Amino acid sequence: MKKTLLFTTKTKTFITLLVFCLCINFGWSQTNLVLNGTCSNHTIDVNDNADSFDMTPPSTIDGTVSSPYNALWNNSDLDSWLGTNCGNTSEQPGSTSDGNKFGPNAGDGRGVKISSTCRRLYQVIAVTPGTNYTFSIDSRSEAANVSSEVFILNQEIVTESGLENGSADSRVDAFTTITNDFNATKSSSTEDTFTTTTFTFTASASIAVIYVRASAAVDNNNEVFYDNISLSVTTTASVKDDEFSTYFSLYPNPASSFINIQSKSVDVTNVQVYNLTGQLVLDQKGLVKNGVDVSSLNKGVYILKLSSNNNQYSTKIVVE
Repeated sequence: MKKTLLFTTKTKTFITLLVFCLCINFGWSQTNLVLNGTCSNHTIDVNDNADSFDMTPPSTIDGTVSSPYNALWNNSDLDSWLGTNCGNTSEQPGSTSDGNKFGPNAGDGRGVKISSTCRRLYQVIAVTPGTNYTFSIDSRSEAANVSSEVFILNQEIVTESGLENGSADSRVDAFTTITNDFNATKSSSTEDTFTTTTFTFTASASIAVIYVRASAAVDNNNEVFYDNISLSVTTTASVKDDEFSTYFSLYPNPASSFINIQSKSVDVTNVQVYNLTGQLVLDQKGLVKNGVDVSSLNKGVYILKLSSNNNQYSTKIVVE
């Protein structure tokens, strides 16, 4: 079970600063929580657009402006670990003019890139535990067989040891490997050569850390370009508790070990159980043996959420 981080004074300051930066960069109406997700900010020194994904952002951008990123995160411990264990002291992604130039959000076509095995994309975002989020990223690998590993972490890590286990690592809320984005042609205003990867996850803590690496991107002939990075609250159609029985039958409830779930009209793609504080305590893909095993949960009342395409169905369950 993943632990929820407490709201300390530092966390409250973090959230206040993040909201302030979001209002400046995106406006109140924007739902994308990523700072400079289009990689197009900063016009005096265009190379500073990569600072938004630097784990140790500089104190200023565009020469004299105080960095909005350095005020929110600065993971010098992980930077030092990479310098010792990866063999390259430069962990910041590179800036590039070869971003995705296709579509209404192309901006000036700038993006960020990984062209060294030790470079990483890194950004810390304040989120709400128990809330579902959707992450999306455009990428283009310039060489075949150069994959990207995308992590959503629930804490700022100081070592990569354990990340080889992917989503099995307790620090990881979501993980995917991008293997289908090879395209040797640069993007243009009329041709989209980038691949969009999108997935959803449930935040288990008060922060989500975007962390991307590409170990086979060893030089400028084997680099990966990234653009249009977004993280937003997942918008789904929900069904109230009193309508649950229209779509499912569930027994026994209360239960001590296993709950049988019979679907009347929809296919279940994901099963999640939350405690009453909103913490995700169980997450599985679809139904297992036509139900869900709750034997690992403590006695108490929980919220069961079943997902099917863009719909969610929820009801209360009792574990005894």
